[in-house]
Amino acid sequence: MLILQAENNTLIEIEAFLKKCWEEDVFDAFRSKNEPFFSRFISGDAIKKRMYTGSIFYYFLLENDLKGVAEVQDGKHIALFFIASDLRGKGVGKRFIEKLEHVLIKNKHQLILTVHAYLPHAGFYRSCGYAESGAKVLGMETFILPMYKRIVD
Repeated sequence: MLILQAENNTLIEIEAFLKKCWEEDVFDAFRSKNEPFFSRFISGDAIKKRMYTGSIFYYFLLENDLKGVAEVQDGKHIALFFIASDLRGKGVGKRFIEKLEHVLIKNKHQLILTVHAYLPHAGFYRSCGYAESGAKVLGMETFILPMYKRIVD
């Protein structure tokens, strides 16, 4: 699996992938309440703005199809992490996050990586070595769980 760093010429494809994942992965009640926010958050313009203010977007392809996207803010916080629905439960997300951690170590980013896990996905992050770092908090009309992992070379 080759992890690539997003450039301006990949933003349209990344935006379309994130919208598709949002529609396939997020339950209806949550999605309907948060659609306007998320649509703005993943627009090409918003992604570009975050890229200029410290976020790095990473992605990977399988057979020339975009299959995963992650946003890392300031080299220490996973703000977005999406895997194509046809690959979930097959270890691909875990390999993607491991490769992402290695890229961050190689680029001398923080040794502690954090994520605010949407509760149904907390088990995935636990299986990748993340631990709870605080109480559940209400975010975007649902509970999220702050988590962290010490990453070392």
